Amino acid sequence: LAVRADGTTGSIRSDPLFAEKMTAGASYRAELAATLRERLGVKIERDGEFFKLVAVSEDLCREFSKRREGIKHAMAERGVDGAVAASIVALATRQVKDHVARGVLFEQWHQTGRQFGWSSEEAMRATHQEKPVEDLGKTRREVLNEALEGITRKQTAFSEREFLQAVAEAAPAHGLDAQDVRWISKTRLTEQDILPLNGGWGRRR
Repeated sequence: LAVRADGTTGSIRSDPLFAEKMTAGASYRAELAATLRERLGVKIERDGEFFKLVAVSEDLCREFSKRREGIKHAMAERGVDGAVAASIVALATRQVKDHVARGVLFEQWHQTGRQFGWSSEEAMRATHQEKPVEDLGKTRREVLNEALEGITRKQTAFSEREFLQAVAEAAPAHGLDAQDVRWISKTRLTEQDILPLNGGWGRRR
């Protein structure tokens, strides 16, 4: 809470900030995935709103995502869902961590990886498996179509921010970065089958 100039009190309207946070996060992941593909040549695929490395097994991912699984379980017990609820539950269930030396952590991580058949050798074999994007125009169209199909499956009208987020979530599996995401979003909203509506956009059927 804060005191206004007239003596009344109020709080920050956080909904817009949270919405922008989600879009910024999706753009960051697009840039991260594109960099991993360009520099290391790892294969990447879409995982809902996120992305994952093809070479890393689901079992290993779950082992290193116990905190996330715990939050999902707590949300189910409370009968809530959505990103806002997840943030609240994460804060409510957070425990104080004891300090562990970095060297000890690395050894623990290596041991866990070996239990699931993952080591430095597997990591090296996972590199140089993917080529840079060769046909940028074609790839941009593929990302655009995936984003449009996804967002219009859930809603008939959408904001510019929602469309940008949909493009950013589709981009990682195709090797496009944040700059491509912005280019696709800005260019596509000027085409004829995307109609400006009151406070947003809609797709002509």
